[in-house]
Amino acid sequence: MARFGIILFLLLLVVGFVIRQLSRQGTSPRFRFVVLGLGGLLLVLAGLGVYSTWRQPQSSLPQTEFAAQRSEILETIEQRLEAGKYDDAYDFARRYRDVQDPALEKLLRRAHEQTLLARIESLPETQPGRIAELYAQLTDIAPDKGYADKAAQWRLQAKRQEQKALQEALAELPPDQHPARWLVYRRLSQLAPEEAVFAKREEEIGQALTHLVQESPWSDACSSSAIRACRFKGFTAFDPVASEPLGSIIGVAWRPKGALIDVESGLTAPENAHYYIVLPQAGPLVLAKTSQTETKLPEPLQPWRDRLVPDDRYPVAE
Repeated sequence: MARFGIILFLLLLVVGFVIRQLSRQGTSPRFRFVVLGLGGLLLVLAGLGVYSTWRQPQSSLPQTEFAAQRSEILETIEQRLEAGKYDDAYDFARRYRDVQDPALEKLLRRAHEQTLLARIESLPETQPGRIAELYAQLTDIAPDKGYADKAAQWRLQAKRQEQKALQEALAELPPDQHPARWLVYRRLSQLAPEEAVFAKREEEIGQALTHLVQESPWSDACSSSAIRACRFKGFTAFDPVASEPLGSIIGVAWRPKGALIDVESGLTAPENAHYYIVLPQAGPLVLAKTSQTETKLPEPLQPWRDRLVPDDRYPVAE
């Protein structure tokens, strides 16, 4: 098709050249204008023809190729599978994934299955979560091969591994870091809802922190609205200039312009803004402007940041 389009383009160029020569021989300006206009139109149509030929749907190319070389393509995939080149076999078979052919679909599933199994073999047992994910994918490919049971077994192992690691991290936290401990107990209660002690400790610490906020001049905006800063309850707040910890974040307060933000000095908010409600090591709660405060998990919890921080589903800008 591309060769035909090029030939057509060259032919139209020749025709256009002939028309141009004829236009020079004409004596009427109208004749020249009409001939040149037709010639220009022919060139545009020729260009569009070539462009549309080169831009034909790519999905039709693999289908055409597969129809012409079906046996060779299927044999190539088989050979790569037999040679243990599962990634190559899968990538090659995926080139024809839009082709409706039972034999090809069977080989594609087989190549995908072998690729995932090879990935599982390459992973250490210390990554049970990733192994469980791969077995879940295998369940979709071959639901009758028992992969679902293996996925469930590895999920359970991943859960136990995370639970053990979080309990070890909990033991490293100082007893007075209640917000960070609340974070860990919240995650533990999610992992093991059957363990009532985790949910109980989460509730007890959470109520104590809420009580602290209620006794302060501030109110926790996280209890009534959705803002991104609410994700960082339990984190440590840092002064970005001095790089010193201010304390643990236990809530977020909204302060309009002119509202009190410091009880001792009587300082007021220069503009509408959100402030972290921070629990320092000693003294009453203080406010720290969210846009000017760095947040960081305590060291023992940093490997679990993604698990401890909720998804960012908060639409309201800070």
